[in-house]
Amino acid sequence: MEEDPVRIMNNLRLIALLSPFDKLLTNNDRFDIHAPSRLRELYRTWQGESRSNNIIRVRQTVHSAFLHINKSVDAFRCSEGSPTAHHMHRTAMQHVRMCHSLSSACTGLKNLGKTYKEDATISSQIENCIVDVRDFLVLIHPETEKLKRMVSPEHPPLTSQITPASPPPYAPDPPDPPDPPDPATRPLQSGESIF
Repeated sequence: MEEDPVRIMNNLRLIALLSPFDKLLTNNDRFDIHAPSRLRELYRTWQGESRSNNIIRVRQTVHSAFLHINKSVDAFRCSEGSPTAHHMHRTAMQHVRMCHSLSSACTGLKNLGKTYKEDATISSQIENCIVDVRDFLVLIHPETEKLKRMVSPEHPPLTSQITPASPPPYAPDPPDPPDPPDPATRPLQSGESIF
């Protein structure tokens, strides 16, 4: 079954919004963010959410984005000169937006990695997903630039995209600042409710 590209982009953009200690809810077609709270674990258990299933759904979403991007490049190559300008413009813009959504999702995935830093298996799966995205964007970058120029010749290259001049995706990241304490584990203040 083919996934809707708009839903894929929305889910990737939602992943991009994750902050440290946020958890992802992926049981529905549209992902959601569950911020820290005292009842979060109970809610996640009741909903049947698990970190391993969430990582599987994130990887499926990322790979669906890869497929749509590759399909847009193939469609553009196969139909050069024959399709309508409107169709080509729509295909090219969807390609660019999907690449941008993938790139943005890396920030949220890094934050999700901080959330699960005590779980080596999940942390390594998240890191592998980030590397996959960065590698893919480096490889697809020349095609993305061609599509952008065909749609809008005066459009300068996006500087937010990963380019071949960027450091390789396997270069170590600078150390992160210390994480703030998890708000779900702090003591209750006087007059504060757990609801």
